[in-house]
Amino acid sequence: MFFIFLSIFQVVFSAEIEQVQVFSGKGHCRIVLSASGKISTPRTEIQRSSYSSPPRSIIRFQGLSITPPRLMEINKEGVRHIDIRNTIDALQVAVVTNKSRAIKFHRLSDSSVIVDLLKDPAREDENLPSITQLKDWFSGIRLSESKLKTKANTVIVIDPGHGGTEHGAVGVNGTREADIALQLSLRIQKYLSENKDIEVILTRTKDVSVSLHERAKIANGANADLFVSIHANAAHVDWMHGIETYSLDTASDEGAIKVARRENTLSVKTDGSKDKLLGQLVSAGTNILSHDLASEVQKVVVSEMRQVYGNDKIKDLGHKTALFYVLVSTKMPAILFEASFLSNPDDERRLRTPHFQDIMAKAIVKALIQYLEKQR
Repeated sequence: MFFIFLSIFQVVFSAEIEQVQVFSGKGHCRIVLSASGKISTPRTEIQRSSYSSPPRSIIRFQGLSITPPRLMEINKEGVRHIDIRNTIDALQVAVVTNKSRAIKFHRLSDSSVIVDLLKDPAREDENLPSITQLKDWFSGIRLSESKLKTKANTVIVIDPGHGGTEHGAVGVNGTREADIALQLSLRIQKYLSENKDIEVILTRTKDVSVSLHERAKIANGANADLFVSIHANAAHVDWMHGIETYSLDTASDEGAIKVARRENTLSVKTDGSKDKLLGQLVSAGTNILSHDLASEVQKVVVSEMRQVYGNDKIKDLGHKTALFYVLVSTKMPAILFEASFLSNPDDERRLRTPHFQDIMAKAIVKALIQYLEKQR
């Protein structure tokens, strides 16, 4: 009996939250959770408002955990914030709203679920991603017609932005973003491949056009562990400079909106239509692992580059968020890295040099390996 009990205990406490997506609509908050293992049916509780505190919806999942805890400020459509943290034996999701809400639970798969919080239990917001769409997203049906590739090693997809007829930003001296992205990506591939436990896949290896839909399909079809899209930045003024890294969420500032608009120019699918799910992902969402990956890459790259070029030459623009099609459509932790500004003469000059590209590629590789080690 002791061994049976121990086995059950290990299974119950084995799953960790990997992704959280939150969609806030009219009278409807849809929370999507994905874990590393099976998610049990939750226990729910509605705490009514009192003189000193607003109402809270409490959802507890036995055996799930999250590292680190997350406090997500929503402040949209009557949803104030969501607090996700570990208790003694369960994961607790506490949602603070302006008015009490009914709680509904839907299962997408053994390891992914939906929690709906509704002002009116009979009325859902049709503008939010549907259960069918979200099932397709998690199963990969939308982007991969075949079964996922079986792999023995860690698979990292490096995505050189733009290419072919889509040259991206053009520097003040004619440098094309597509060329810089490919040169930098090839160096990243070279240094990552020195680790025998890592398989590297590039979405393109020459100057050709690859749609954003196809890039994401490549990553999903390879069952990749990480997706890193490489770009060079641009602005309408020539004084802006620096390095920034993006993960998926609503835009963190006006600049992020402009960057996303430029990088999403290839988001038309092969049939000429816009991906409907992308348009519905414009509410507050967050991907925990992508957030951590972007932070790690930004921190390490800036630190390594400053050691060589100095603090005044390498400006840290930080980890930002925006709605990039290629990040929406990939199922693994995914980030978009903006190497520097082609619209800035000094940044452009450095981006063109093999030395700068080499130092940056090694820094990105260092960050990716450090991130993977932290996940083990």
